[in-house]
Amino acid sequence: MSDSPTPLPEGTIVGARYEIQSLLGQGGFGITYLAQDIELEKVCVLKELAPTGTSRQKNLTLNFERLGPAATQRLRRQFLQESAVLRKMHIPSVVSAYAEFSDFGTIYLVMPRLEGAIPLNRLIQSEGRMDPLAVHEFMDRMLTVLQEVHKHGVLHRDIKPSNILIDPHGDPWLIDFGSAREWIADLTLQHTVQFTPGYAPLEQLSERARRGPGTDLYSLCATAWAMLLGEPPINALDRAAGAPLPRLQDLRPDVPPVLADTIEAGLELNLDKRPRDAAALRSQLNAFDSGGEKLPWQALDVQQAVLQKLKVRKRECPNCSDVLIAPKPLKDDQCIVCRSGKIISRDLNERRCPFCTSGVLGRVSNSDPLRSCPACRFGELKASGIKIPWAQRSLTCMQCSATFHEKGGQVSLATSDEAFTWEELREHSGRSDTVWKCDGCQAQLDVLEDGRWKAVSPRVHPKGHTELFPEEWARVAVGLDPGVGNAHCPKCEADYFAEGDHLTLLVTPNNFSNLADALEGRLFTRYQARWAGAGKLSGMPGWVCEHCSVEFDTEDEQLKLVREPVTGNHVTALAENLGQTFELANWHRIARRLPLVGDEALLDEALVEAILEAYCDGELGGDPFWVARGTVAGGKKCSLTFDSEGVILGGLLRKTRISWREISQIEALDEDHIVFTQGNKERIALFSEPAILELKLESGDRRLRLTAYELAARSRTAKARSG
Repeated sequence: MSDSPTPLPEGTIVGARYEIQSLLGQGGFGITYLAQDIELEKVCVLKELAPTGTSRQKNLTLNFERLGPAATQRLRRQFLQESAVLRKMHIPSVVSAYAEFSDFGTIYLVMPRLEGAIPLNRLIQSEGRMDPLAVHEFMDRMLTVLQEVHKHGVLHRDIKPSNILIDPHGDPWLIDFGSAREWIADLTLQHTVQFTPGYAPLEQLSERARRGPGTDLYSLCATAWAMLLGEPPINALDRAAGAPLPRLQDLRPDVPPVLADTIEAGLELNLDKRPRDAAALRSQLNAFDSGGEKLPWQALDVQQAVLQKLKVRKRECPNCSDVLIAPKPLKDDQCIVCRSGKIISRDLNERRCPFCTSGVLGRVSNSDPLRSCPACRFGELKASGIKIPWAQRSLTCMQCSATFHEKGGQVSLATSDEAFTWEELREHSGRSDTVWKCDGCQAQLDVLEDGRWKAVSPRVHPKGHTELFPEEWARVAVGLDPGVGNAHCPKCEADYFAEGDHLTLLVTPNNFSNLADALEGRLFTRYQARWAGAGKLSGMPGWVCEHCSVEFDTEDEQLKLVREPVTGNHVTALAENLGQTFELANWHRIARRLPLVGDEALLDEALVEAILEAYCDGELGGDPFWVARGTVAGGKKCSLTFDSEGVILGGLLRKTRISWREISQIEALDEDHIVFTQGNKERIALFSEPAILELKLESGDRRLRLTAYELAARSRTAKARSG
């Protein structure tokens, strides 16, 4: 059996109104076609759910047998749900489906065709390396789109050149979202098939690794890399094994540093080291160099004071100072929503009649001879004799009393001489060659070519259903919606999909809506579900704060931050270190932007440097800013005063002022010697006595020695400000 299903041939009619014109593309998850909408007489695009592992049968139906009926049903539903979410978002530059339907055993999405649009991968193939300015504009536009997409809680999960269309105006359009693709990849571990090497980040190639906006950012930056170099970067698995990512500017020196730095930031192997969202990466893309701006000395002084007073209580939350708790995992199959009920499998039986709900459906072969009357379509044919090739026998309908004579493979109605084959009569009646019939209420369902069962008698279920897959009819038979899961919690009515060792929460009851974003739609192993239901959403043991929701995994007496605190739009220092591992004491320091244990001297050095810098910039020291004894040219000693207007030589009896306008050059020779040049010729050399800058700070009193270098810098500042 082939791993990838063959595409539908040209000319195939799908959904009774879409004619396949050509194949647009095929991946590990679906097949895309150009089609003609016969009813509306316009060209459209069809996306067929056709994951790896399915196979195309002779009648063109897709066989999902290898995935299993439960996973197949879940996959179909997720495929449709994502389409509905995208349609509601109404985001410009995002192509979403405007219709969906079932046929050939699978699901199809109908999307508009962008007239004249070209897939980006074809553009890269035809044009080769693209202009950096065009790539910058592309990145800016796509990050704006992703910012809106992520705002709705949706990830694309498969950004690559073939999933981006460029319209005739040069605008990019994003297509083919893939939450269903990722769900089935997690279930089957077929990541290398479901995702394209080079464009998929490391976390998408690992079962249950945390995803986030940065997942899409990696793929977008890999796409930009391909636009600049003609091929994607080294794939994430090879990089994780040690293959280095070359510098973009080494490969293309004409790429501006800001663009290269932005792309490389998005290609960080570790999700937690990438920019936190599309807005952050876009700001970096459009930012000017800040010159490495440092914290002002006042802020460093406050940090020093905080560090001096910092005392950490046992299990104190580094974000809000509440208490970190260590949740205990739930019991096996305990509901992860209400934590008191038990997850039980639903009694779903495809043989239960969905109409009377008590009868059993039996399989009936409706071929040669027919079991369903071709006249009234619903009645059962009963033979009055044994079938002998050369003899005639009669079959009578138990409902409409129509009688048919059969002889030598030919069949005729008793009231007519015209003869047919049983197959011709079956096709004329519109019935299938396989029928499911209830032994109680006698309801009948035909088996369609795509695997769905069609209600024939009665024609419509009381809930309005007419054509459903067997697993969906099984849900209807017990009074459920066709799309519900195969397990639930009777106590809180949480709805689940269970498959082997995996569990997915499908629907959270309204009274537990606060858990929806954290738990719904995620694929857990049953072990992970026990922890997630206890409040450890990562699915691993560790600590969590019930007040601010910060969460850590425990790793050999260290704590790995796996969930940042809930703070609205405010970005905390903890959030900037998501995914990092430290001791609790250091997490408290990180939360306050303090140096780690053992690095305290770095803060003190930074504070001293910032104070001296503030002095040189004229922000500290008052006016005059230096009074000392020194020596002028010729060896004469005198007192020296430096202020905002210039230099004063001499003391109480005799003073000589030299304004800053008269001084053309100010230079420190070493820590003790400074030289002023007055006019064009006269040079005044000064030997400065050490000066002390005394400050009263929050972190304590400070006495700093000022050297000739600080004096020269402060003097130049004073000269510049004097005009």
